[in-house]
Amino acid sequence: MIKANLSEVSLDDIAHIDQIELARRYLGISKMPIVISSPFREDKHPSFSIRYKNGVVQFIDFATNDYGNIYTLLCKMWNCSFKEAISKIYYDYACNNYSKINGFKKPIIDKESMFQSQIDVKVRAFEDYDLEFWGKYGISKEWLVFGDVYAISHIFIKKSDKEYSFLADKYAYVYIERKDNIVSKKIYQPYNDRYKWINKSDASVWDLFAKLPFYGDKLIITSSRKDALNLWSNLAIPATSLQGEGFIPKEKVINELKHRFKRIYVLYDNDEAGIINSKKICDKYNLENIMIPLEELSKDPSDLYKNTGERNYLSVFKKILNI
Repeated sequence: MIKANLSEVSLDDIAHIDQIELARRYLGISKMPIVISSPFREDKHPSFSIRYKNGVVQFIDFATNDYGNIYTLLCKMWNCSFKEAISKIYYDYACNNYSKINGFKKPIIDKESMFQSQIDVKVRAFEDYDLEFWGKYGISKEWLVFGDVYAISHIFIKKSDKEYSFLADKYAYVYIERKDNIVSKKIYQPYNDRYKWINKSDASVWDLFAKLPFYGDKLIITSSRKDALNLWSNLAIPATSLQGEGFIPKEKVINELKHRFKRIYVLYDNDEAGIINSKKICDKYNLENIMIPLEELSKDPSDLYKNTGERNYLSVFKKILNI
């Protein structure tokens, strides 16, 4: 029976929960011992050790000589008392509910190491706030699944013989692309200035390329998977994107697409970089260059949908594409 008054919860009420399970659920760590960057300060040289010994998960910060067990660590992470921490754990497990953790400072790894390492993620179910975020751009859950876009809770970095585990941002997503039996992952954290994009894909990987129909009337090449899904879902015109506006695709890929589609448009952001790069690719391969009108005050199709609404969005593209 679940205790109604959480103030009555004691350590005995959660002692049956394996501490490895606590580390997996709240830290995203399943393999120990492990050395990670400190979750409480900038730590470019990982010195925060977590290990499992004699049934107890322990941590030690070699930089500060701070140490303790899993409960001590969770108290520090959640900025709460011991009583509050064990009450939260009790509630989460008793109600089979993973309540949100507030105030956790994510570990920091230097950006160069992040991009040179092997990256994996832990996928979670879409929450209402995820669907609200994507819905502002006219992209539904069904289109996210179609586009191999998934919400994530953790990011795992493996470099040499060391592994690091990070809690992802509240709004964090992975883009999956498969090519030649190789799975590429791109992480998108829209509100993270430092790690908005974590991309291990090479320049030859096109977003949604494997989803394209074999033949069609029109194809739009755009600057991001979000824009591609926005266009495809709202205009019923297949769309794909490169790994960035500055990438120039191989000629053989463009020639293949020209055989498959009657007209190919390039729609990049209407800022200086987008204008320059779209002209470059269109001039090189004789493609049709289109742009969001500057008077719409929106740099790309996703922003146009969010800023002006579906009705104006469709009106603008009817003029641009003559449909």
